[in-house]
Amino acid sequence: MKIVLINPPHPHFIDPTAQAPLGLLYLAAILEVKHEVSILNLAAVENVHKVSFPNADVYGLTTTSVDYKTCKEVANLIMMEHGNRKIIIGGPGITAMPELDDWCFDSYVIGEAESIIGLVINDIENGKLKRRYYGGRTESLDSLPLPAWHLMDVMGGRAFLENYEGKSCNIMAGRGCPFNCAFCTTPYLWGRKVTVRSPENVVAEVRFLKRAHGVNLFRFNDDTINLSRKWFKQFCSLMEKEDVIWRSCFKIDLCTEDDLKMMKDSGCTEPGPGIESFDQRVLDRLNKKTTVEKNVRFLEMAARVGLKVKLLMMIGTPGETMETPEINKSYLDVVPHEYISLTFFRPMPGSDIWYHPEKYGARILDRNFEDYDFCLQRKTNGIVTNVPARSFIETELSKEALEDNMTRMREYTKDKCEAR
Repeated sequence: MKIVLINPPHPHFIDPTAQAPLGLLYLAAILEVKHEVSILNLAAVENVHKVSFPNADVYGLTTTSVDYKTCKEVANLIMMEHGNRKIIIGGPGITAMPELDDWCFDSYVIGEAESIIGLVINDIENGKLKRRYYGGRTESLDSLPLPAWHLMDVMGGRAFLENYEGKSCNIMAGRGCPFNCAFCTTPYLWGRKVTVRSPENVVAEVRFLKRAHGVNLFRFNDDTINLSRKWFKQFCSLMEKEDVIWRSCFKIDLCTEDDLKMMKDSGCTEPGPGIESFDQRVLDRLNKKTTVEKNVRFLEMAARVGLKVKLLMMIGTPGETMETPEINKSYLDVVPHEYISLTFFRPMPGSDIWYHPEKYGARILDRNFEDYDFCLQRKTNGIVTNVPARSFIETELSKEALEDNMTRMREYTKDKCEAR
């Protein structure tokens, strides 16, 4: 069969090509053994109505919650252009909202699709396509083929804030996270069980991408890449031999100064710890299970070993007071860091706050996640503009007070904040 896998437009990102659709690339590698497979990467498309869709037997889309509306547009356009073709959809947005049920999609794939995508295609061939399929966890990630990188026209955009020379792409060493931060969808999407590739398997992909595609800049998509010190030590030891630059997110509590030295020696730069806030009330309310003091200690250690840290922070969250921006500023004025990636808080489908906002002292005012935006800026027709500081919740603070917090933090961080 002829199968087209579609990465939808991402107009909410300044660089929509920065993240290759790893999920589609894994599925393509599985399917192309028996079928003719291509990937239609629409990430940088601003007007999907101008796209001409190739003819195929099956179209597969991946979506996040915020992309779902656009995916419905894509499905309708395919039907108008090519008539009665099968259109299936999966991805984190479907797994987080399995109750979604729109007539423009013939089937929904929920969970990890690698184990069942062959069954889905077989059912299409035999006229037995079901409305829903449920994929289980992939226990051995090493058993999966490498992503079908040869199908990508653009493997990755700007992955680092420093202007390193070379080509970039994103890569994943493991799936899942054992922690349970209130705002995060990972526990719902993957479960709190973590599955990881062997260090040798991960570095084999790095080596392949370097030699076959000239990639030397790698962004790891893992929520927490340093869960196992034994695994991480082996990984860094192997990466040190590859002469590449990489970045990832880390669990601060699990990092020693020796770990940070090891990371730096292996090519890591711009590590991204999820600081979220320097207000302890916010950390407690978000179930971060850490302290401001631990976060500061991590930043001081990173500075001593020469790492340029990019802080991941949120504003407009449960637990804030009107003093939260000032608390953040007082720490940011003195703690060592290089960059800030600031996002506006959104109660996402799949997070505990989405299902139980009352546990966190919040009330969700708007559950239409198609209205949500995370980034501080948007790029349209080549022009970058600020996204309005909108809150979709109220807490002890009113919606307007949370929006004031957002505005003050955006203004303070504008010279150090990563535009996305």
